[in-house]
Amino acid sequence: MSIKEELLHYHSPGNRYAYYPSAKSWKKSKPDAPFSFKGQASLYIHLPFCENLCTFCGCNIRISKRAEDHLDYIKALKAEWELLKASPQSGAFIEELKAHPLESLIFGGGTPSVLHPLAQEELLKFLQSELPHGIKDGLTEASPQSFTQEFQALCHELGIKRFSFGVQDFNEDITANVNRHQSLTDIERALSLLTPSDQAGIDLIWGLPHQKRETMREWRRPLKDYPLHWVSFYPLAKVGWLETYQNAFGDFTLPELPEKYALFEEGVDALTEANFEHFAFGHFISKDGGLFQAFKEKHLSRYVCGLFPHSLGDMVGLGVGALSHIGDYHTQNVKILDKYLHTLNTKGHSPLIKTHKMSEEEISFRGYIRDAVQRGILKADKISLFSPKEQELWFIPKADFLEISPYGRFFLKNILQRLEGK
Repeated sequence: MSIKEELLHYHSPGNRYAYYPSAKSWKKSKPDAPFSFKGQASLYIHLPFCENLCTFCGCNIRISKRAEDHLDYIKALKAEWELLKASPQSGAFIEELKAHPLESLIFGGGTPSVLHPLAQEELLKFLQSELPHGIKDGLTEASPQSFTQEFQALCHELGIKRFSFGVQDFNEDITANVNRHQSLTDIERALSLLTPSDQAGIDLIWGLPHQKRETMREWRRPLKDYPLHWVSFYPLAKVGWLETYQNAFGDFTLPELPEKYALFEEGVDALTEANFEHFAFGHFISKDGGLFQAFKEKHLSRYVCGLFPHSLGDMVGLGVGALSHIGDYHTQNVKILDKYLHTLNTKGHSPLIKTHKMSEEEISFRGYIRDAVQRGILKADKISLFSPKEQELWFIPKADFLEISPYGRFFLKNILQRLEGK
């Protein structure tokens, strides 16, 4: 069977385990003790502003280029940080975080590279004052159209040298149909601004309207020619709340499932030919890039905000809708931007809307996810969950564990669903 036929055979709804946190239902609970610093922590900052609405996108965004909007948001971020420092629950944790180099600093969005220069300046001042020991690693999302030397300089000042560009497809007609107006010239210009110490990756989507196997064969040249360290190859997820925009901006007729998997197969062929190796959940690593050594040594880690050559430790999230994961707790901020701004800038209250303490079962399953995705292994006693054919194709038996084969990595969703009893 081809990879397309096998994926169709195993296609199933339910959790893809591609996103963080893995908890499917949150039970509201307050921490029973102050958060304690375990030696590793990272900071995620959500910057929601975009220049245009791309109709494939389900992220928490706001269309605005106004300096006033951007500065108001940075003011709210700073207010949120001050509340965390003053909180009995997180205050000691934040102070200890500040006393060490940050494991990683991540900008997500939205499109961080559209942030107004005045707001960039305020963000830089804030972070430099609050992170006196700097960072070990950093990653930001960006768009090819809005990426500038000024934004790159901001990132370099903070220690961010990895850039994840939203490309989605190399065909201008296909991207224009989903209201993303970019050209190969835009992509090449953005990549040309990078220094030798920078690393670049791109997002590509399979299943967009008008994508064909023939159009995806055109990906081979840019994938071979562009200096890319990774590619995140995502399936299009059609979500109900975007339907009005999707129908207004272009033709949003989606391919049937067999054709969609044929597109995936075509993309995998193009990536393989360009010397990329599949890591997990559609993330491909260049064998010539800076993340490949971490992949070989089984240190490469995957989070909703990207790929990292090491574990991020605990994660503090700032901004509208931001998630935090500290110890055994997940927390999330209010998801509506106007409410987030009003809560912080007018009322001076925390934007936190829910807190969930993970159960022992959830903690254990999180370990299974980490072992399967990052280390590519499974406990040997789980072999009975799989058929003889699956055992042969998906695993390589070792002395006291199962190694997930390169082919098996395409079926991580199914493997984890089986472990969860789904």
